[in-house]
Amino acid sequence: MRSGLLDACGHFLASSEFRSLACEVLRHVTYRRRGDTVNGAIASGAAASAGAGGAVAAAGGGGAGTGAGAGTTDEAAQEAATDAAAVVSGLTGMCRSLGVAAQHVLTASPADAGTEELEYVRRLTECMATLATNHMTVLPDPGLRSAFLEALLGLTRYPSLEVLGAALPAWPGLLRGMGAELPGTFHRPDKGVGSGVWAAQQA
Repeated sequence: MRSGLLDACGHFLASSEFRSLACEVLRHVTYRRRGDTVNGAIASGAAASAGAGGAVAAAGGGGAGTGAGAGTTDEAAQEAATDAAAVVSGLTGMCRSLGVAAQHVLTASPADAGTEELEYVRRLTECMATLATNHMTVLPDPGLRSAFLEALLGLTRYPSLEVLGAALPAWPGLLRGMGAELPGTFHRPDKGVGSGVWAAQQA
């Protein structure tokens, strides 16, 4: 995440020659790390940082051996938190790059069936859907999340079943995470006398 590879791939999304390859690299990255893992590392790093002061104080009033052991643990936890923060930063940059690429696709003329252009749009959509499914919860900027999801929603209206098929799998999980009632979880309200719509009709 710190190597600059993601930034380079985001830049190459604007190149008709390299965008498909860049999109494929980003797609593999979106599958590698899930948001829960990153959140856990950040939370652990924050807890370790908060506990570091207590450990140092205990070391000052206690034994040097205990302080040395706590210092080693804190350093490892802080390193994990730094790595997780780098992942979040990389995913944030990916969201911006993919969102811009999606806007370019949506403002251009629809690609013809069987063309390389349509295959790129499908790959881009799959990449965005995977990122939304696995990592959307770790993005710290709510405005960026909204803009990214709006672009992904726009791709569901692209005139291609291949693109639609790549975009749809992300939405059930996203809606469930937002508290939406999906088919199979809806409980029909009581239709007895004096309740709900029935009562309003009788009034």
